[in-house]
Amino acid sequence: MAAPAQVDVRVGLDVGEGEHFADVLDNDGERLFARAVANDQADLEALLGRAARHGTPGLVIDQPGSIAQLALAVAARRGVPVAYVSGLVMRRAADLYPGEAKTDRRDAYVLADTGRTRRKQVHWLDAVAWCAGLTLAGYLWARILSRRDLNR
Repeated sequence: MAAPAQVDVRVGLDVGEGEHFADVLDNDGERLFARAVANDQADLEALLGRAARHGTPGLVIDQPGSIAQLALAVAARRGVPVAYVSGLVMRRAADLYPGEAKTDRRDAYVLADTGRTRRKQVHWLDAVAWCAGLTLAGYLWARILSRRDLNR
């Protein structure tokens, strides 16, 4: 699996039940492509494969729950790091971009750009452990405890 520091292509994925929307940015914030993505393995694989042609992709999401499980599993299988943007960070970041409307396209862009510009405000998930059934709260608590133990 690539390390988060190696990521130079951000795939902002606004997840939905039947369909997602992805916006893919490079390190300079240039849009490489954006498109709707079906919530099926083949389309998610195609999305991450296309992003990988431009560099080392990282998936940036704000909904790590049940509707994102397939995306997380595909990312884990492909060795793509996954960054989680909390709801609070997402709301604050969205206020910095033009436009008031909440659309899938805009949210995907905000996710990708937040992953690019606010690297210390995203939480990099262990997608393998996440897919194994950890809850977000349990996962983040384990991360906090492991960091505290390392600082002793």
